[in-house]
Amino acid sequence: RETVGGNIEGSMVNGKIGVGFEKQVHDPVDSTIYGVEMILSVSYDFLKYLTYSLKIDSFISFRPDKKISQDGGYLRGEVVNGLSFRVTTLINLSLKHKLFHYYLFDEKNRFTESQFTTSIDLKTDFKIF
Repeated sequence: RETVGGNIEGSMVNGKIGVGFEKQVHDPVDSTIYGVEMILSVSYDFLKYLTYSLKIDSFISFRPDKKISQDGGYLRGEVVNGLSFRVTTLINLSLKHKLFHYYLFDEKNRFTESQFTTSIDLKTDFKIF
């Protein structure tokens, strides 16, 4: 997905909105679909060692992809809720819930999937290329 747009940043809330396109580039290669992307992220430190995060990522297309649908467009969204516990200055334990949603406007067809993940995160200040 590639978009051009604006970005609003605050101490706890970040928001992005833009217009652009998305295209599947691996097998099978699909046609380009244009639309509007909106991203909202919130991060709040409850305690010194506990952080809550919320991220909402959506892409709305009103121009149909003829392979998927003859009319209308679709909405693709993802909502991620997470809690991060700081164990040490270098190690965090994260618990996340992801909700994926896909909706075809003309067919009133929906797909929703939910996923729960746990991870141990190691904070570093180097990059591996």
